[in-house]
Amino acid sequence: MAALALHLPPDQQEQVLPETLAAAQAIEWEVARARALAALAPQWAAWAASNRPAAYDRWTETLRVLSTRPRPHLLADLHALAPVLAALGGPGAITETFCAIQDVGRWWP
Repeated sequence: MAALALHLPPDQQEQVLPETLAAAQAIEWEVARARALAALAPQWAAWAASNRPAAYDRWTETLRVLSTRPRPHLLADLHALAPVLAALGGPGAITETFCAIQDVGRWWP
């Protein structure tokens, strides 16, 4: 689905993005989910540039859903979504996020 969404005209990609993200997030097998998220990440990052409030809302919802999974799965999903994180928070957002994750890992191993 992610690969097909990339071939839609830009105005249709915006309409399909929430549905494709929801479908990718619902994938139970962590490897397949991370791949689907990675395939959608560039499109989502590009969309975020012109749709900041909606992109932040989608990011918040995505984190809520992904955070319910085991830590290794969340980390794989965040890695797949690094382009989105950079688009929303700038280049330092990736470093800061993963430093925070390391801190939490030290506090609650």
